[in-house]
Amino acid sequence: MFQNRESFDGFAIDIWACGVILFAMTMGVPAFDRPIDSDPRFIAVKNGQLLKMVRNWGLVMSDSLGDLIQKMLMVNPNQRICLKDIIQHEWFSGPIDEPPPPPPTN
Repeated sequence: MFQNRESFDGFAIDIWACGVILFAMTMGVPAFDRPIDSDPRFIAVKNGQLLKMVRNWGLVMSDSLGDLIQKMLMVNPNQRICLKDIIQHEWFSGPIDEPPPPPPTN
């Protein structure tokens, strides 16, 4: 929606927003500052490297959570996961992940 010049799918935008919120809630930091190509973290997400980026930060994220959030943050709304598929996703319907350990204090 930030750079969109055409009509938009409100449901797909809601999925995007939920992906941004889910990332922040589970990781304690935002995935990126702004969805623009000058933000290297956004580029990582855009290129399907969300899980690799998180692990490079030294944070713990399960494969299933990374897969779900990556699918929620697909830049092209036509490729973004839909609500029905979210509800059926392994992370949403599978066993509960253990919370990650607290980050080390320096």
